[in-house]
Amino acid sequence: MELPRYVQSEDAFAGVRLQLKFFPCPSCNRVGCLILHGFLYGYQNKDGGIRGKRVFCSNRNLRTGCGRSFSIIFSSIIKQITITAESVWNFIRLIDIGKGKTIVHAFRQVLQDICSHRTAYRLRKRFIRGQSSIRSFLNRIIPHPPLNSGDPSRQTIAHLEAAFPTASNPIAAFQTFFQHAFM
Repeated sequence: MELPRYVQSEDAFAGVRLQLKFFPCPSCNRVGCLILHGFLYGYQNKDGGIRGKRVFCSNRNLRTGCGRSFSIIFSSIIKQITITAESVWNFIRLIDIGKGKTIVHAFRQVLQDICSHRTAYRLRKRFIRGQSSIRSFLNRIIPHPPLNSGDPSRQTIAHLEAAFPTASNPIAAFQTFFQHAFM
């Protein structure tokens, strides 16, 4: 039994919170030392919101924990990015250079009110760099779908949609299923 790093909602975290003492610490593997340590705040969509919760392996009051803390993040958030997973999904889905939909076009439709145009280029670059890792994870559960596009981004998006067909946000579903950061 391993402690999840990504949860779908506050309700899912409540279930994890009730069993926190039964999970081993990811650092020292001691059981019975994990306690809730507060909230993880961030700036998704320019408002300070809760991105997740902090968990502490307690070494206080005669407990034998390691004293380290770590995060359990909501899957609707991408770690180290201030933009929500839904906005990132809408942005990368809109970019299709072959059909004339450029990064600027996608930025204006999805991200203009959230971030600067330079962030859109950095986000696209980060997605391109992370595609091999994303596709490696997806190949574990489903083979890549046949696609006649030579664009690797189109293939990755089609693979995400095929792997999580019922999910409204495949990025959040990816993070919850694999317990790994999307990018």
